Amino acid sequence: MINKDTIKESIQDRIAQLRMEKDVSARKMSLDLHLSESYIAQVERGIMLPSMDVFLDICGYLGVTPLQFFETGKGGKVPSKAVMDACDMLAEMPERWQCHVIGVINSLMG
Repeated sequence: MINKDTIKESIQDRIAQLRMEKDVSARKMSLDLHLSESYIAQVERGIMLPSMDVFLDICGYLGVTPLQFFETGKGGKVPSKAVMDACDMLAEMPERWQCHVIGVINSLMG
């Protein structure tokens, strides 16, 4: 069974993480989204959760899709749209091509 408290904490933490990466205060983000000036701070402290509409506005403000909001890569980084698109293209390739592409990526990371 899904633990609601764990999900709630991950939403709080993720909003704070992405907001700080954007280098914007909770107050400024709240005001930019036309919310009360303490709204984002209250969400981050677990006092409230955003509605679905506000959540979608938050994602747009932070420059992530809802899927990217919940998916993280190494070190908790949000995959860029280019990375997500590349993953979609890779998934459509035959497995032998996938292996070649991964080999190229590994050699570039080298």
